[in-house]
Amino acid sequence: MFRSTHRRISEAKASVGEVLKTLKLDENTLIIYAPDNGPWKLNEGKGGSAYPLRGYTFQTLEGGMRVPCLARWPGKIPAGAECSEVAATIDLLLTIAGLTGTQVPQDRVIDGKDIWPLVAMRS
Repeated sequence: MFRSTHRRISEAKASVGEVLKTLKLDENTLIIYAPDNGPWKLNEGKGGSAYPLRGYTFQTLEGGMRVPCLARWPGKIPAGAECSEVAATIDLLLTIAGLTGTQVPQDRVIDGKDIWPLVAMRS
């Protein structure tokens, strides 16, 4: 079954929505859902598709690297907002550290950037 990126996002939203209903989290909880890589390439057409992008998981083509990320934090992230900027899970450490006021280690290089402006849809 080949699934478009739009359909994958819709399925992810529905699945995450069911988890959130079950957990009954309050409005002060930031939820981030970020899958690791694109679709699997399986034999006989049984894998997924990143259409219109090319590539699969374990490949550096855009379809193997670009995946949807869903974030929810009522009152902080606008409902239904979409961002097409490029970011990575490596950016989450500095983003969450910034939100919580946590100091990151100063004795080593920490890769990534604070992407809160992207997540909160603020420039």
